[in-house]
Amino acid sequence: MEQQPQQELALAIVGLGKMGIMHAAMASACPGALVAALVDVDPKVGAHVRSIGLDAPFYASLQEAVGNEELDAAVVAAPSHVHRPLVEAAFDAGLDVLCEKPLAHTLADAQALAKAARGREGLCAAVGFMKGHQELFLSSARLLREGALGEIRRFHASVYLSQVFSPKSGWTFTKEQAGGGVLINTGIHLVHLVWLLFGRVTAVTCRAKSMHSSTGVEDTLTAILECESGAAGSIDMSWSVPGCDVEYTRVVAEGTNGVMELDDFRRRLHLLAPWGDLPKGLSATHQSATDQAPFTLTPDYCGEGYCNEMADFVRACRADEKPRYGFDDGYEMQRIVDALYRAADSKEWIELNPPAGLRRPNLRLKSE
Repeated sequence: MEQQPQQELALAIVGLGKMGIMHAAMASACPGALVAALVDVDPKVGAHVRSIGLDAPFYASLQEAVGNEELDAAVVAAPSHVHRPLVEAAFDAGLDVLCEKPLAHTLADAQALAKAARGREGLCAAVGFMKGHQELFLSSARLLREGALGEIRRFHASVYLSQVFSPKSGWTFTKEQAGGGVLINTGIHLVHLVWLLFGRVTAVTCRAKSMHSSTGVEDTLTAILECESGAAGSIDMSWSVPGCDVEYTRVVAEGTNGVMELDDFRRRLHLLAPWGDLPKGLSATHQSATDQAPFTLTPDYCGEGYCNEMADFVRACRADEKPRYGFDDGYEMQRIVDALYRAADSKEWIELNPPAGLRRPNLRLKSE
């Protein structure tokens, strides 16, 4: 008997700011996906998104969309402080969910969502850590885990962005609605990358400073992290650095067999002894050699990551499998963020006990 093709996954894009439009564009270009509904509380947004080619019915609420469309999943890209009610409403409607990072604006809400996802057997619940879908970072994590650098002794990781040079308004810059400043809005991607590369974070100490934000959220943050693997290192982040119009991430890892230098565009290895096919001395890999994405909306800013993230979510939903990064992973990142904020307030070391059921980062390629 001839096998029938699978029906397209009907998606509602909830929240039509920058990230919602990005996800809608990626879903529109993703095989097996269909943007079936656009949702935002601002009715003016509907006309705007149609003007840029997103031709799907517009609704003022997810409940309205569910009542009028046959939906399979929701992409929640609304502000962080409304993630919990929107995700819970999607779960109640029987929808799979891809939720933008952070999972929520508070640790309590993130914990509640992780618990809710565990109680929804058969539903897919993914979190949008797009850097963790870039093959340059994934292959680098595999090299570290397999021992290319030997024992990792220390690391330094940073992320910089030119965004805040004067007081800003809007939910992103309020602790009540965003949960904090540069750390929870941007730096959580760096926290996730450190987790991916070096494993579970066990203790942190931190200093944070507000340079321009009048609402008191941090514009810069520097911290020291200890990992279960034995590696220890520093992270540094700021959205107030001139010259970084596109978010720039860099990691340096030092091991007993050499050094790895890694950023959004290339990996450089300096090995003391050859390892596998890698020679002694210097070798380099450019991001273009590892990029497997068939479509990128923003090649200078993680276009591959966004594309692969959507493809992974659609694949997981249609195959009834787990996504690469689920709600438990999102909750673990939120635990680290919360510990960093507490360390910044107390000026002390904060230890993190492992949560029940914590898994190692998933490094396999979903296309394999």
